[in-house]
Amino acid sequence: MPTAEATPKKSRSRRPSVHRFVPAAFRPLTIRLGLGARDLGYRAMNLASRPHPKPLFVLGNQKSGTTAIAAVFARATGQSVTLDLTREVWNPTYFRIPSGALSFDEFVARNRWGFSRDIIKEPNLTLFHRELEQRFPDASYLFVVRDPRDNIRSILNRLKIPGDLDVLPDSALSTANPESTPAWAYVFDGDWRGIGGRQYIDRLAHRWRFCLDLYQRHAAEMALCRYEDFLTDKLATIARLAEDLGRPVVHDASDRLDVQYRHRGDNSQPWAEFFGPENLARIESICAEGIEKMGYPASASGPAEA
Repeated sequence: MPTAEATPKKSRSRRPSVHRFVPAAFRPLTIRLGLGARDLGYRAMNLASRPHPKPLFVLGNQKSGTTAIAAVFARATGQSVTLDLTREVWNPTYFRIPSGALSFDEFVARNRWGFSRDIIKEPNLTLFHRELEQRFPDASYLFVVRDPRDNIRSILNRLKIPGDLDVLPDSALSTANPESTPAWAYVFDGDWRGIGGRQYIDRLAHRWRFCLDLYQRHAAEMALCRYEDFLTDKLATIARLAEDLGRPVVHDASDRLDVQYRHRGDNSQPWAEFFGPENLARIESICAEGIEKMGYPASASGPAEA
């Protein structure tokens, strides 16, 4: 089963972060200044926004293909889309919800602009399905899954973190790493949501399993899309999802099929080389049941990453 496209993707126009050009000693200051300016903008947009009463939530783990699928689906169905609750990237607050320090209603109010679209793609919301059901009783759901070995490697590629380490250095998720943002720390350490794991690969594998377990408990209420199936035939996959979700295709989305919406992973190494035998075994042990149920190859003899 292929996990890579035959032709290269076009790159979506993206400005490089100014923070990567700033010396590490001054990076916290420039980040705080940038956050202040962004926050003012989001506050203004929130004032004019109201949460959508019947949104489609696109859920799944980070770097599982949710952005590409949500963007193409939105184009094909002619609907508005949120491709991340952007305010939460640089100033995350969702981790305060489980402890009661922030109510889910307060969280939604803080992000009204993002919650105002027809389609809302936000991987972190996968960890709050119960809260979504209570706050948005008429919502519908699309769950995206990707082979955990490809998924976890893509996360690490995004942050330029090796996959074969024993211990993750503190600098990997700090301002010393220009690829990181404050939100990534809460992906790698899921204690705040009851997701275990002592080592960084363990934690990412447990997060993948947590997300898939959520889907399996609510499979009757969610449409499912394997990212690998989307790559094999994008238009057919979108047409199927549109029918399943009752949101008909009204536009030709061909112009969006080869857009690279997020950072592309490095596909030069197979799984065994990237993770090393011990870390690969961690993933395949923790995710074994989900790997089997989703029809992925059981061992590292499977394909390389997209």
